[in-house]
Amino acid sequence: MDDRCRAGALASAEMSFVKRGAGGSRHALGTRRSAHSQQVLVSTGVPGLDAALGGGMPLGSLCLLQTDALTGYARVLARYLVAEALACGHAVLWCCTDMQEQDAEREMMQQLPYRVEKQQAAPAKQPAVPVGDLRIAWQYGKYAGAAAAASAAASAGADSGYCHAFDLSRSADAGVWGGAREAGRAAVLAAPATGSEDERLADLLQQIQQRITGVREQHGARTVVRVVVAPVASPLSVSGHSAARFTHRLRGVLRNTLSIGVLLLHPDAVREARTLAAMQHLADTVLRVESFAEQGTVVADLSGVLHVLRVPRINTLQTTVLAAKALALKLRRRALHVEPLSLPPELGEAPSREL
Repeated sequence: MDDRCRAGALASAEMSFVKRGAGGSRHALGTRRSAHSQQVLVSTGVPGLDAALGGGMPLGSLCLLQTDALTGYARVLARYLVAEALACGHAVLWCCTDMQEQDAEREMMQQLPYRVEKQQAAPAKQPAVPVGDLRIAWQYGKYAGAAAAASAAASAGADSGYCHAFDLSRSADAGVWGGAREAGRAAVLAAPATGSEDERLADLLQQIQQRITGVREQHGARTVVRVVVAPVASPLSVSGHSAARFTHRLRGVLRNTLSIGVLLLHPDAVREARTLAAMQHLADTVLRVESFAEQGTVVADLSGVLHVLRVPRINTLQTTVLAAKALALKLRRRALHVEPLSLPPELGEAPSREL
């Protein structure tokens, strides 16, 4: 209950009423407010997934992404999240439990998708009219300061856009990650190689807390931080109790800051159904990736299914009404598409598949 109260106070401070004439937007760059609940959202980098979640992920929320055993679609989604964060000027913490920091950072730099610049038409030139000569829309002159601030932020490397386009066939320049790391906006954290599962995850959580505190001190308390843990538990774990405790503690950390978290969970990491149910209950968003390779079926143009088991609902009594609880995953050479699922009749009526 304390976590929900803190989340409500933080969200209220972030989404407080802005008096007319104050000028400028009070929410952080790379975010926007939900049209339904007025929550402050960040994009996942995948338009179809943003639409399924009601526009994006709310600040302070935690997403549990259950991976499949045969493909790496969940990691592709996680890389989209990281690339979107760097494009918006957010801070990124990539946390791993199964490899060293150097190996994880090298893999990240090689597999980070390339950002595609959107072609924008040049606006038609309008004759310059002094603000004092405007008779109807004279009040729009007060937004000149906000435009100047946005221009300055863009020149500093931040982007006020939302949900950018990326190309999976090309890797991002090394300077994208390297520049963010030098600026203190990107870091790779690794759990210790020795110790019990509880000790390793507790050490990783302490690193996350220290990094978030450092980012807020260096770049301001309104800097958005994205935390990705891949994976949160190893298939060799004795049980998932350590992962469940880590999930609960990480959610408390995210609630107190302008941060979001994504936990990648291997299907064989948690053997007890009640522990998995507890982790799903602790998470604000629960997604599960299912590939057709696991079912032994082949469907033309489809790579798998993304099951939406839970959508975020923080500091609001409203919830997103899902048009479908299963979305189609289409991995192409250049992009990963998430869109409404349409199966052939012979698969759609199969009793073994729950969609």
